[in-house]
Amino acid sequence: MKQVFFAALFVLVGFSSMGQDITLTKGETINYINKQLQKTVGLEYNDGSTIESITFTETARGLRFSYLASGSNKYAYNAYEKPSWGGYVKCPDRSYEFDPIYVKDITLKSYGHKNIRYLNLSFIKKELVKEKISGCQEVYYGRNQMVNDVLIFFLMAEEKDFDKLKKAFQHLIALYKAEDDPFE
Repeated sequence: MKQVFFAALFVLVGFSSMGQDITLTKGETINYINKQLQKTVGLEYNDGSTIESITFTETARGLRFSYLASGSNKYAYNAYEKPSWGGYVKCPDRSYEFDPIYVKDITLKSYGHKNIRYLNLSFIKKELVKEKISGCQEVYYGRNQMVNDVLIFFLMAEEKDFDKLKKAFQHLIALYKAEDDPFE
């Protein structure tokens, strides 16, 4: 009788633990997001441009998303800026620094590639995201500027890929907010 009781108890404990959500730390969540973003490295856009590297890391200010691209006269992911003289300048190296507690919305955007999509982080004010651009051939306006949105590209093989990445960002934002003000 004891054996049946303990066997039933182990089965019950096993099933109850399967339904629990896994809670990741800030570092584990950043690693998960970085792993998902790395899937776009080496992929080629319709215009022949290629993402050479992507990093998503924690900084003293909050988070940094950066990438390096190469290969084309036109980047599908907005790696060109229009200078005052009217032409386009190749700017393949970009980074964005921001505090995630100021994200107001997370949406999905698409710009023509069948598998690469953009997770768009919108912020409550323009002054909260620092964009740094380098690798340009000319000096022009906006080399280091403040922006409202950060477009983070990722491989979207299935519809659920965006939902999982969005959930990871929401979790990370919640962790930062709890750290900033645990009693809010």
